[in-house]
Amino acid sequence: MATVLMLLLGGGACSPGERSPLERIQDAEARAVLSRALEAAGGWENWQALQTIAYRKRTVLYDSLGKVESDRTQWHRYRLRPVLEMHIGWREGTDSLEIVLEEGQARRYRNGRPEEAPPETLQSTLSSALYTLFMPFKLLDPGTRLRYLGRDTLPDGRQAEVLAAHYDPTRHPNHSTAEPWRYYFDPQSGDFLAARVDHGDYRALILNESYAEFKGLRFNALRRSWRLDAHDQPAWMRGLFEYAFLP
Repeated sequence: MATVLMLLLGGGACSPGERSPLERIQDAEARAVLSRALEAAGGWENWQALQTIAYRKRTVLYDSLGKVESDRTQWHRYRLRPVLEMHIGWREGTDSLEIVLEEGQARRYRNGRPEEAPPETLQSTLSSALYTLFMPFKLLDPGTRLRYLGRDTLPDGRQAEVLAAHYDPTRHPNHSTAEPWRYYFDPQSGDFLAARVDHGDYRALILNESYAEFKGLRFNALRRSWRLDAHDQPAWMRGLFEYAFLP
């Protein structure tokens, strides 16, 4: 089944050479923190110059007792400009699965044959892939409201400046969630350190542990996700995410 998606690059949708949309951010302190974070991630010019990217992503999910629930490796290939195209491939048992976005249409394939898939599932998968990989540039997406919350200390002892992000998918189809997020940045270097999300019935903290350079940009190479207890401290590790960027 094919579906037309309102899937935008958001902060990366401007033409090369166009000014950064940082000026849309009304909170001056939030704007300063994000400006520093963008420079730490490689800068606006390198982000605008990025045409293609390919990487391998391994995702390991654990239950509350530390037992592995799943261990999946995916291969991602994107063409970002002038028109967004995406290809995500992985294996399930003996089957080969793919999600492909071309000419604004998303399709899923199993062993090379089209397979029925809910449009919202395809959109969520593709949007999440872009959102996760391209932070902090995705904080420039149209409609994202940022607010500076001050400084905080992460569970691993690192100091951070904190931004709250508010999303409204009912008004902005490029938003995939209405859940409140917080983003943590190193006060000196601007490095993207962590993210926290409130899912309602539980809260999660994602810590960025290492980085990789690719085409002048700095991406996360290793991240771990933790479920938080009632005191906002890590209770157990939910996921491990490894990225390897390909030529």
